Amino acid sequence: PAVTRINTEETFSIQAPFSNLGDINGDGRDDLLIAAYGNNYNAKLNGGMYVVFGREDRWSAQNISLSGLDARNEGFRMTGAVDLDYVGQHSFTGVGDMNGDGIDDFIFMSPGDDEQTNAGATSGVGSSYLIFGRETGWQDIDLLEMQDYGIQILRTNNAAKWTALGDVDGDGFDDAGLTTNAG
Repeated sequence: PAVTRINTEETFSIQAPFSNLGDINGDGRDDLLIAAYGNNYNAKLNGGMYVVFGREDRWSAQNISLSGLDARNEGFRMTGAVDLDYVGQHSFTGVGDMNGDGIDDFIFMSPGDDEQTNAGATSGVGSSYLIFGRETGWQDIDLLEMQDYGIQILRTNNAAKWTALGDVDGDGFDDAGLTTNAG
């Protein structure tokens, strides 16, 4: 088997394991999510994640550069909305097709996201983002402007983990579970 090296953007690093997302762009090949939560993109420690689209040629033993993925139509970068979001620090996974459009979706946490305070919540920390797959229109995403790509879920608890469940309730849509040891 060939070895493919992933080259980070200048001054940024990768801090977490990778995750298979399934096929989020509908091209018949699974895609890869790479977390980079400890980086300063456009805010202090806002963090980020990279999605690299699968390729028919399996990258042909070429290195993958995370810089400019969207410009090359090879993927995209998502960055946290504000300081200390730490996007990608905790749970992230492919969750199958949750909206019934035939394309896989994925979910991830932003443990430093404090929007629940703005929503009048009295407890809970962090948010999660469910991103719906699509065939076209992928570009770098700032989570301040993610409404065209999916939904934000407030108060998802930093200690929680997302798990893909398949279609456990038989409604034709894949499901996800959020588990935590908090009371």
